[in-house]
Amino acid sequence: MIIDKTSNLELYKSLIPHLDVILNFARKAAEKPVGTYPYPGGRIMIQEGETRALEGAEFESHKNFLDLQWILEGKEMMEYANIHDLTETVPYNTEKDIQFWQGKGSLMEVPAGTFYLVYPEDGHKPCCHTEKKNTYRKMVVKIPV
Repeated sequence: MIIDKTSNLELYKSLIPHLDVILNFARKAAEKPVGTYPYPGGRIMIQEGETRALEGAEFESHKNFLDLQWILEGKEMMEYANIHDLTETVPYNTEKDIQFWQGKGSLMEVPAGTFYLVYPEDGHKPCCHTEKKNTYRKMVVKIPV
């Protein structure tokens, strides 16, 4: 997993396929309505909402896509753990490219202007809060592995 300021995204060009397309889209993301936007091999989703309670949330992971999650407004708490340190709760769904896990990880606050990139071995609990709900607007990019 990588977590950093969005202003540093260009530093990861060798690790993130289609980064030029993603950065071009991001320049207009504030104007885009909530929805899904395709790009070669993947998709970009603009999402808005309220965070969910961390307690009771499960870790998720993906095998066919990297997740680049970019907080545009608001903030969220995100918990991370390597899937080899977790217990599977829902087997991998090939159609939805998702698998669910339980266990303990490291908790991080992710404010606006921050991104995190999760790889197939990275279990993550996005869009969470620990004390009170927060609102967020984010861009989630599904990048083919």
